[in-house]
Amino acid sequence: AALAAGLLVGDQSGFSDELREDVRETGTAHIVALSGANILIVIRIAYALTEWCLAWRKRFYVTAGAVLLFVAATGGEASVVRAAIMGIVMLAAPQVGRRYAPGVAIAGTAAVMAIANPTLPAGDLGFQLSFAALIGIMTLKPRLEKLLNWNTPGFLAWRESLLTTVSAQVAVLPVLVLAAREVSWYGVI
Repeated sequence: AALAAGLLVGDQSGFSDELREDVRETGTAHIVALSGANILIVIRIAYALTEWCLAWRKRFYVTAGAVLLFVAATGGEASVVRAAIMGIVMLAAPQVGRRYAPGVAIAGTAAVMAIANPTLPAGDLGFQLSFAALIGIMTLKPRLEKLLNWNTPGFLAWRESLLTTVSAQVAVLPVLVLAAREVSWYGVI
């Protein structure tokens, strides 16, 4: 139950000291960290529930509101704030006649967050890991797909999941080494 609460809403209060230590030692803390996957789930649910009864503009406001409520309900960690801003920008782009540009969204989100709280970039490990993982997924994953010639997802999308995970892990590795001064070889596997 504690692990399920961690996966769904990032709540680690139910973790025993032993589970908390196991998660740290195995390098799997990222599975209970709130991120873009959680925001995407909120967006998809809100969209699905309003698709049949609301026009596009109202659906945008309801969905953005659901995202903001999720952020507030989960405590507003840097990783979920980053994902929420980018999710709302993704939803808003067509509203204002723009194409969503992930690179611009990343830079703009980092700038907004740093302006709102100048201590975040240097002082918040969640901020650093969230942006590093996202940049790794955006830059390394396409290169790995091309290198391995994996243009199909494979059974149960295992290729997609593997490349996403490897890309994020490679990108956050320097941040983790600098912050924790240790690397979990279990986590690499």
